[in-house]
Amino acid sequence: MAWKPTGRPMVRQQRDKWVVRVDGLDTETGKARPRQLGTYKSRRAAQMAATEFAAAGDTGTDRSSVGFLVDQWVASRTDIASKTKMQYEWAAGHIRSGLGSIRPPRPPRPQRCRAMARRARRRREDGPAQHLDLSDGSACRSR
Repeated sequence: MAWKPTGRPMVRQQRDKWVVRVDGLDTETGKARPRQLGTYKSRRAAQMAATEFAAAGDTGTDRSSVGFLVDQWVASRTDIASKTKMQYEWAAGHIRSGLGSIRPPRPPRPQRCRAMARRARRRREDGPAQHLDLSDGSACRSR
């Protein structure tokens, strides 16, 4: 299970101890998964641990993340006006903050593509024309 932080470290008291927790995401499922960084005897020690974690700055700029893909897409847009580019960059920041550390789903495997093409051919033989034509296997080819 891969995990990425989505918030800042929080220091809270639990009974007679101080706990440092960070909200985060399971990058494989996208579900919220908080993580406890440690338990400390004093509030000062917990604050120092929280500050150290925040200074490490795990921002989630992994090359296989949604945030990286959004940044690449915005950077590749050269046929648009400068104001439109500014709006894309603004929107990309919001996407990155909410979904940036999640990994996108993998493309379908070739076996699955062939099975989808067989099903489409059978449906086409049984009834009217289908909207999805996978008979040539073009959806299965690597790009």
